[in-house]
Amino acid sequence: MSAIAIAVGLVTSGVAAGKKAKANKEINKKGAILEDQRAEENAWYNKEVNKDITRSADVQNIMRENSENQRIADARTDAMGLTLGSTAERIDAGHDANRKRYTDSLADVAAAWGERKYNLDKYHLDKEGDYFKGRMGMQDEYAKQEQEASNQYAQTAINAFKTGVNQAGNAMGDFFGTPSSADPNKPQKV
Repeated sequence: MSAIAIAVGLVTSGVAAGKKAKANKEINKKGAILEDQRAEENAWYNKEVNKDITRSADVQNIMRENSENQRIADARTDAMGLTLGSTAERIDAGHDANRKRYTDSLADVAAAWGERKYNLDKYHLDKEGDYFKGRMGMQDEYAKQEQEASNQYAQTAINAFKTGVNQAGNAMGDFFGTPSSADPNKPQKV
């Protein structure tokens, strides 16, 4: 094989390896960004999903307001019971009704929290799906780069082989007296 064919093969291989390394560096950079986004998303999700609902200002206000409303309703029930001469059982039934309204409103808050948690979980799972789609895309890019590099190496080997065969044929032709290239001004041996 001639030195030119070897040099061309080495240069081609070097260029292919350089392109592959550059592409892999880009893919790795995308992977690092993807990992950072996933870490931020997981931190946000864990913070949000593990919040103590009773500590939020809205829930504190609802609980305070409900407690005050129950106290007022109990005072009204007591006053009405005394004014109308109601029995103790009747007054206790009024207090029970007031407590039920209070617990129903807290149950509404809990239901709203359950819905919020469901939405957080759904959002988080969607984000996880996006992450894995991104990772699969990166794997596809790696595979594509590997295939392109393999094709480039194979083409280089094929070209080097063809060059070697041509040179061997030319050498054999010269050895047996056949010119390697036909000169149109020279008569050919038949």
